[in-house]
Order: sequence, then structure tokens, then C-alpha cells
Amino acid sequence: MHFESRADEYAAARPPYPLALWERLRTLGLLRSGRIALDLGAGTGQATGPLLEAGVRVTAVEPGPRLAELLRARHPDAEVIVARAEDIRVPAHSFDLVVTDVRMPQMDGWQLGRRVREEWPGLPGLYISGYDVHQGAPGPSIPVVERVDRLELRVDERRLHERRQRLVVDLHALRVVLRLRVGF
Repeated sequence: MHFESRADEYAAARPPYPLALWERLRTLGLLRSGRIALDLGAGTGQATGPLLEAGVRVTAVEPGPRLAELLRARHPDAEVIVARAEDIRVPAHSFDLVVTDVRMPQMDGWQLGRRVREEWPGLPGLYISGYDVHQGAPGPSIPVVERVDRLELRVDERRLHERRQRLVVDLHALRVVLRLRVGF
């Protein structure tokens, strides 16, 4: 369901993302003054506002004209583009962060994230939601932060695994060199 037809009610009823989420993202270094973010499926600016408050320049993409109008009124410092997230075409070097909610009407944030990684490899993505992404029901605030922690942990585990693989390859190469030079 797209909230465009009930934009005013949506704007009044949609809860913000928890403050603890933004604090955690600052701690992780994702929110710094001077960064430039692309907020896809921005709605009325639940992510746009905290990004702007952190000193991040924001281009917000929202397909609903009424939602975009409310977004502009709430956050005049954001550049607002009326378009579907999946239709936006911008050069990869234009942004240092892509932000999207995991739950979207046509294309969910996970699908969009895959597309972002294909189109802009290496560009960090922040996938957030005010909903339990597995059940679709509004969830409590703190587990969102816990999900960020688990995501950070998974990223760290993946990096450790990749580093271990590189070390194994390096060790193998060192053994080959030693055999060739020393007869070891």
C-alpha cells in the first residue's frame, strides 16, 4: 500500500525512527557533517530530518507528490525529487550513503539494496525500518538498534572471514616462495 492517498494522516501517524538508532549510527561513524545522502522512498522525511540534523546533505526521493510536498514543508533544506526509487539515475560519486526503509510499496528495501549495490558498488547503504521486517507489525524501538548491532557484527564476521582467507592465500604464497628460494 502506498500512503500517497492518505498523506496527511500518514504524516501525522507515522512514528519516527528511534533516537537510539541515530545515536548508534553516529557512534559507527555513518552520520557525520559534510556527508551526502540519498534517501530513497523518503515519505514525509522520517530519515531525512535526523540526517539533516546530523549535518548530512540530503537528496530525498519520494514518488508521491503529496508526500513530497509535505516532505519539502518539513525539511526545506533537503532537495526533494518526485520519482520512484527504482527509477532514479544518479552518478555513483554523487553520494556517500544511501538510506531506505526496508518496507516500501512496490519494491522493498532489500530488492532496492541489491540494485544499489549493482549500480553503485561500494556505496554504503543504510536499511532501516520502524516495522518488524519479518512479521510486518510495528515493532518496539530498541530492537531496531539491536538489529543494527547484529548487522555490524555480521559485517565484521564477514570481514574477518575474508581477511582470514587472504592470510591463508598469503601464507601459501610465502611457502611457495620459501620452497623456491631455500628449498624448504
